[in-house]
Amino acid sequence: MADQNWFLIIIIIVVAVLVLGVNVYVLIHYQHPEDRNQAWFPKLVVILGLSIVYWSVLLLPLDVANRAACDQEIVVSACDLTLPMEELWYFVYLTNAALVALVIPFTIFYYDADEDYSCLGRIWSALQWTLMTIVVLGLILGIAYGFAGYADFEVTRLGSGFQSLAEAAVVTDPTCIPVLDGVEQGIEICNADLSGSWPEWWPATEDWSVRVTFPVYVIAISSVVGWVLFMVFAGVGFIALPLDLILAFFYRPKATITKSEFLERAGKIAKRAKAIKAKASALHKQEKSGDKGRKFRREVKELNVEMVQLEDDEIALNEVFPQGDEADTKWAFTVVGYILSFSLGI
Repeated sequence: MADQNWFLIIIIIVVAVLVLGVNVYVLIHYQHPEDRNQAWFPKLVVILGLSIVYWSVLLLPLDVANRAACDQEIVVSACDLTLPMEELWYFVYLTNAALVALVIPFTIFYYDADEDYSCLGRIWSALQWTLMTIVVLGLILGIAYGFAGYADFEVTRLGSGFQSLAEAAVVTDPTCIPVLDGVEQGIEICNADLSGSWPEWWPATEDWSVRVTFPVYVIAISSVVGWVLFMVFAGVGFIALPLDLILAFFYRPKATITKSEFLERAGKIAKRAKAIKAKASALHKQEKSGDKGRKFRREVKELNVEMVQLEDDEIALNEVFPQGDEADTKWAFTVVGYILSFSLGI
């Protein structure tokens, strides 16, 4: 058993380090180039959030392996388990709930605060909005817990008859005292194995309600909400991803372009970039003046859409005009990539 203890501990350490390493790589690979060497706190939140997601999935096989340290005949309370799995389940799921309700909202409010604020001012503003969020969530969870914080279990309803002490003294098998109803004699409703022969006036099962603890209720609510969101977004993704892959193949570039065409398109992209830069400067001045109404926010959103479209057009232009010594090889990989995209979409 000692070998298995050390084996589980080593597995936990290795898997935890691997999960952190993978999440750091994902963050570095997909972050925007302008976000390098800055915004460390939200990056830590992203790494921690992704790690919690992975760990919550990996806890199930870990729990099974931890329980396998004892024989099935031994109850869990009498088993000397390697890991305190109940505490680990609580830690992971409550940390997940704290990230969703506290840490992530604070991060969003902090970086959405007015840029004219000082660091302490932005922290104070974020704390105020986060406190309001916690109060609203606390009221919702508190009211829901007060009215519906119960777990219902369907249990077998047993009963027992009466027997005098004198009769009980001579009974050799006092496992079950039958119920005498005056019509049917000897109904053993204290024996669950005979529930099929019980009379109709005695229901075989009933619901047993138990008040759960508030942490367990929070874990249950977060799990239900998470599963609902997963079903919605996963369902949309299962439809949208193959469609995007197939459309990417049909709207793929059919051939490369000449250098003159490349320069012409590049010039148009440069003009659009200058226009976007001018709009951004004007919006920045407007922001400093304090004019941040609905029109300002709409123009900021439109500007972000234009910037994303500009980046996509630049990528598409470089795709149809591969440059360098291995231009033909790059184009061949592009064609093969679209063919694989179509195959995966089907």
